[in-house]
Amino acid sequence: MNQQLQTRAESLFDYLQEIIKLGLKTIRTVDEHQDDFLLFQHELPDSDDISLYTTSEDNLIWLSVHRQNIPEPPKLPKDIQHWVTVFSDPDREPQIIEQQVKDENGNHTVGFCDDESCQDAFSEYLEQWEKWAKEARIKKRIQVFFDKLFKINEQLKYDEQLELIWGHGLLLCKYGEYTIKYPLITQECRDKSILASW
Repeated sequence: MNQQLQTRAESLFDYLQEIIKLGLKTIRTVDEHQDDFLLFQHELPDSDDISLYTTSEDNLIWLSVHRQNIPEPPKLPKDIQHWVTVFSDPDREPQIIEQQVKDENGNHTVGFCDDESCQDAFSEYLEQWEKWAKEARIKKRIQVFFDKLFKINEQLKYDEQLELIWGHGLLLCKYGEYTIKYPLITQECRDKSILASW
């Protein structure tokens, strides 16, 4: 550990000791923020719609997230439209209707598996759907993340007690009976030049 990091680590311990003296709740690990909002950089979806450390009009933007437009799933072929239910959620696979009644009296039923052409058509469709779902799942994750950031940004406008903190580096060690897992450097994010989402 170089001298600068050692100094910061010692300062963190001094801070924790002072907090204990004041009788305030001590946060020793970032995991204790899990009920609020906690995200590690490696958890960000891998996408061009999320950028780190970019510039705009000579301002450094630490994080930018683009609002997502999740496309609709591919359309079913006519032959199997009445046999398959498709959802706009990429995490819900198409559902086959196994049997259908062919007359009004309910005396005659037909099964999906009885028609090989339907099975072939569904197999071909499923390939298209899986390709769509792979892309749509990424967009869905990004949109969920965007919605969280948007909500936080709105809360920050009206709640002066609320803070959004960006941490750099991570100190992980044992201190007496406690485990310390906390960023060495923290920065409050209220300025649009630090955090931007659109």
